Amino acid sequence: MQRVNLSPLKLASASGLRREAPRPPHLRQPGYDEDFDWRTIFYDCIRAADPRWIVLMGPPLGKLDEVVLSALKAAIPVPGVAFLVRDLDRHSQIWISRSDSTLRMGQDPFEPSSIEIQPNCCDLFRDKRVLFTKSRDNDLQWIRDWAYFHVRAHAANAVLLYDNGSRRYDGDEVREEGNEEGREEASADVVGGARPARSEPGEGARR
Repeated sequence: MQRVNLSPLKLASASGLRREAPRPPHLRQPGYDEDFDWRTIFYDCIRAADPRWIVLMGPPLGKLDEVVLSALKAAIPVPGVAFLVRDLDRHSQIWISRSDSTLRMGQDPFEPSSIEIQPNCCDLFRDKRVLFTKSRDNDLQWIRDWAYFHVRAHAANAVLLYDNGSRRYDGDEVREEGNEEGREEASADVVGGARPARSEPGEGARR
């Protein structure tokens, strides 16, 4: 099983900024505010398939879009750099036309102060039938059986699994379990990464 490293970016606790929750207060169940991830801006920062671009991906920016974009532009004060913002249904992307291997963000409003641009992994999954999931504290035997079933029944030959902050085991144990999938009659390439953010309550109704 191959591990994929992620490069998250958060709002600094001293910045006084935080994300906007998708649910209005009157529709939040008990514990919603405690479970919601108020500070994560980007889950990962990667090189695009087109190597001229960097892509930062995270939850919807909402009202923070101008703040985040202004801070990124200040961190890369180079004439002619393009910044493209994509607001999708459940996440946002910012594309930056730079070839840097590291983004140096300074101290405010983000942390850490610099993030490494992770390599593009498209080649890992090219022409593959990929299982993709997020898991937290699911039984390791269940994860192995789930993957094994899809390999045998649906000809899956690659798995991308994000561990969502499991407390029952660490990433090494998940990878060891994934390595058990290399059986002669049903094998798959297994890739795992640790999601660098808190698990959140479901989005639910917005109004």
